[in-house]
Amino acid sequence: MFSAIFQSLKKLYTQFITPLQQFFCKERISPEDLEQLKILLIEADLGHAMTQRLIEKLKHHPDLSGQTARSVIQTELLSILKSAPTPNYHTMPIVMLVGINGSGKTTCAAKLAYRMQQEKKRPLVIAADTFRAAATEQLVEWSKRYHFPVITGNPQQDPSSVIFKGCTAFQSSEYDTLIIDTAGRLQTKSHLMDELAKMRRVVGKQFPQTPIITLLTLDSMLGQNSLQQAQLFRESALIDGTILTKMDGTGKGGIVFTLAEQLKLPVYFITMGEGIDSIQPFHAHDFVNALMQPS
Repeated sequence: MFSAIFQSLKKLYTQFITPLQQFFCKERISPEDLEQLKILLIEADLGHAMTQRLIEKLKHHPDLSGQTARSVIQTELLSILKSAPTPNYHTMPIVMLVGINGSGKTTCAAKLAYRMQQEKKRPLVIAADTFRAAATEQLVEWSKRYHFPVITGNPQQDPSSVIFKGCTAFQSSEYDTLIIDTAGRLQTKSHLMDELAKMRRVVGKQFPQTPIITLLTLDSMLGQNSLQQAQLFRESALIDGTILTKMDGTGKGGIVFTLAEQLKLPVYFITMGEGIDSIQPFHAHDFVNALMQPS
């Protein structure tokens, strides 16, 4: 299940993994080695505070070897990811995607719809990002190519009215999964957050007993800067987790640990590339293994 991500990580982390594996092969770790490890972990987007904590923990091990260091780091990173709730991929009847423009939100809507089709589900997509030029057209093109239905509105139309229209269609027994692409930018941040809250209320009123999973799309290439976005959305909207996008670029993915530790936000999915099938569920154990034991 994780093979595609594993292969992508191997390619992505070439400059990170090679020196890391050399580090883990050492029979004895010197203070100079730990300084080099510190640089590697920071470059992997773990953040300065988390990296320093890991280094301090390693310093307390007498006769520290590379294998011991690997075990300590692997255990710590896995513990951090498990401190966030575990995503339930089997209970996602309604998914709202939120995030700033350029984070891959609209593309994720199409990828999720396609993935759910492969799981024999019947998705309906709502194109509610009416303020971004070509967002609706983008989803319509994906829907024609991969044969999933999409509800659309007019440019600049109130997104909540498009969502109301889509929810009405979803009440038909023809569908079992609703995916909503929301607005990514309005005049101000406060307006955006107010609009997102309004959208969620519209869905909640239509389906008061149905779980609504709100996922924040984050561009992995932004690294630790993604934390500021997550904090903003977490303060203003009900966020259940994230989708880490564009892992095929320069992003290292270390932000997942910061999100889990500081905000208790789990990563639901990870994407690589533009292909419709380039999305996979995120599994903490497999992700840490891919980083620490890639060979």
